Amino acid sequence: MTWKTEIYAAWQRGGPFDEVLTQFVAATKSQAAGIWKIEENQLVLAGIGWGDHVDDDAKAGFAAATARVSLEQTTLGIVQAIVFNRPTIARRDPQETGLTGSAMWLVRLNAHTSLAVPIRASESGPFLGAIAVATADFIEAGDANWQTIVDLAAGLSASTDEKGTI
Repeated sequence: MTWKTEIYAAWQRGGPFDEVLTQFVAATKSQAAGIWKIEENQLVLAGIGWGDHVDDDAKAGFAAATARVSLEQTTLGIVQAIVFNRPTIARRDPQETGLTGSAMWLVRLNAHTSLAVPIRASESGPFLGAIAVATADFIEAGDANWQTIVDLAAGLSASTDEKGTI
C-alpha cells in the first residue's frame, strides 16, 4: 500500500493517523503533516506525522497548541482553509501572508511554507476538517507539492457522503 492509500484507509476507519502521516512526511521530505476534524466549531487534531529534523520541544508545543483550535483563530492556516474554503499557504515571514500564528510554528518546525486544505463532504457539503503540511520547500499555488496536498484532500472528501458520513 502507498502512503496515499493508507491515509484514505485511515480516514475511512477514523484513524489512527500518526504512523501513516509520518510515512507521508518522509515520502514528501516535509517537516510535519496533520489532519484535523471539525467538532463543535473547533478543529480537533486527529493525527500528526513528524520529520526527523523536528525537535521534541517543537513537536510537543505544536501538538498541544493545535490539539483544539477555535475557528476564530484566523492567524492559523488550518483555520483560514476552513473559513475561506480554499487551500491556504502560510510563510515563515508573517508579512507575506498575515498568518502570524502559522509563521511562528514554521520557525519552530524549521519549515518555510505550510499548506492547509479543507476537507469537505462535497463542494457544497459540510466541512469535515483540514489537512496541512509544513515543509522546508517553498510551495506555490499549482506546483507539484501544492497539487499533492490538494489531491489528497479531494480524495478524502470524495470518500464521504453528502452528509459527511465517512
